[in-house]
Amino acid sequence: MDSEMTEMKVFKDASGAIINIGDWDYGEETILVDQSQDVTSEIPTAILGADGSPIMKTVTTTVTTTVPQTIQTNPLPADAVETTADIVTGWDGGLYASDNPRRLAPT
Repeated sequence: MDSEMTEMKVFKDASGAIINIGDWDYGEETILVDQSQDVTSEIPTAILGADGSPIMKTVTTTVTTTVPQTIQTNPLPADAVETTADIVTGWDGGLYASDNPRRLAPT
């Protein structure tokens, strides 16, 4: 005996097969990554110019910082589309499309 039918969000692949019932789990994780940035500054040297002031030298320093970044370990396939379908709870407690024969108990 089938359970009550409910319209739910599903994801289908390019062939129209349901690949997920409900919200997609993107498997988001936060990782730490290094980001580098060049910082340029001018500093005086010990050499004096004709006017008696120090000659300036341009120095570039690379500064690296660690920042959090969110990645997806389970991205949605490129050809997947979100839609709705009539869903029932099968004999085993799993969710199935209402026309999927696997929803019925084996005989």
